[in-house]
Amino acid sequence: MYKSINIFTSESDFESARAVLPYISLNYIEETNVIKCVERPNYFYIESLEDNNVVSFGVNNTWLGEKKSNIFYSFNKTNWFSLSLIDSLTLSANQYVYFKSNGSNLQKGEYTGNPNSNTKKSLFKTTKKFNVGGNVKLLLHQNDDISSGGCQYLFYSLQVVDASNLVLPATTLADHCYNSMFSRCTSLTSAPELPATTLADGCYNSMFYDCTSLTTAPELPATTLADGCYYYMFYNCTTLTTAPELPATELAVSCYNFMFYNCTSLTTAPELPATELVVNCYISMFSRCTSLITAPALPATELAASCYNSMFDNCTSLITAPELPATTLAEGCYYDIFRNCTKLTHIKCLATDISAYKCTSNWVNGVSSTGTFIKHPDMTSWSTGVDGIPSGWEVKDYEG
Repeated sequence: MYKSINIFTSESDFESARAVLPYISLNYIEETNVIKCVERPNYFYIESLEDNNVVSFGVNNTWLGEKKSNIFYSFNKTNWFSLSLIDSLTLSANQYVYFKSNGSNLQKGEYTGNPNSNTKKSLFKTTKKFNVGGNVKLLLHQNDDISSGGCQYLFYSLQVVDASNLVLPATTLADHCYNSMFSRCTSLTSAPELPATTLADGCYNSMFYDCTSLTTAPELPATTLADGCYYYMFYNCTTLTTAPELPATELAVSCYNFMFYNCTSLTTAPELPATELVVNCYISMFSRCTSLITAPALPATELAASCYNSMFDNCTSLITAPELPATTLAEGCYYDIFRNCTKLTHIKCLATDISAYKCTSNWVNGVSSTGTFIKHPDMTSWSTGVDGIPSGWEVKDYEG
C-alpha cells in the first residue's frame, strides 16, 4: 500500500523534507534518535466544483469498458471499490473521488490517427466542472515510463478547470503520448507541469488545443526536439497571455508548426535561439496572433525549405519584422511570412539570392501601404509587389 519509507537521522532533516512531501505517520525512536515517516501515495483524483456532478465511466468507450475491473475508486483512500460495479458516481461540491489501478498497464495504446478510434475518447464524462490532480501513473501505469499514445485524449472536451496538481512524472516521452490530452477543455485555466527533457514524435501534439480559458503555458525545458513535438500544442488558446520559454537549440521537422496559432491575447513571443533550421520547423507558429507586438529574433543564416512559412501570417499588431540575416534563401522559406500584417512598416532582409522556388511568394501581401525596406547593398534583383519589396515603401541599403 505504501509508496516508500524515508528515514531521517535528525529532526531538521525531517522538517525540511516534510515541507515538500506529504506524510501520514510519524514514529520517533528515542533510543536511536531516528524519525520514520511513511509517504502517502499521491492517488489520481477528481474534485467536483459543483453539486450533483455526475461522473460516468465507459460511455461509448469500449477501451475503458474492457479495463474497468482493473480500476478502483475510493472517497477516503482507505476503502476501495471496483469500478466495474458502477456506471456513474454523483459528487457534491468540493467532494473528492480517488482512483488507482490494480497494477495493470492501463495506458491507452498505440496512436492510430483514426478519428473513430476508442483511444480518442476521454476516460470519463462529467455533467459539471471539476479539478483533477494526483499522479497519473497510479491510474494508468506503474512506473515512470509512458507508452506511445499512453495518455492521448484522456480528458478530451471535459469540464476540467484546474490541472495544476496533476503529476505527469515521465521525463522520457513516447510517440503521441499526450496527444490531445486536454484538447477542447474550454474551462481549463491551469495546466500541469511538463518536466520531460527527452521528447518523442508528436508527444505534445494538440495537447491544449482549443483550451480557450488557459492564460499561462507550462514550462517546456527540452533543448532537443522531435518531429511534430509541439504541433498545434496551444492552437486557439485565445486567452493565453504568457508563452513558455523555448530553449531548444536542436530542432526537428514540423516541431513548432501552428504552436500558438490564433493565440489572440499573446503580445510577446519567446526567444528562438536555434541557428540550424530544419524543414517546416516554424510553419504558422504565430499565425493569427493578432495582439503580438514583438517578434522573436531569427538568427539563422542557413535556412531550410518552408522553415518560416506563414510564421507571422495575420499578426495585425506587428509593426517591426525580425531581422532576416540569411543571404541565400530556401524553397518556400518566407512564403506568406508577413501576409496581412497590416501595421508592419519595417523589414530588414539581407538576402542576395532569392532564386529558390517560391521563397518570397506572397510574403508581404497586406502589409502597411508605407514603410521602410532595408536590403543588402549588393542586391539588385528585388521586384516590387507582394512577392518582393512592398509597393510604396522607401528602400534603403544596409549600412553595417
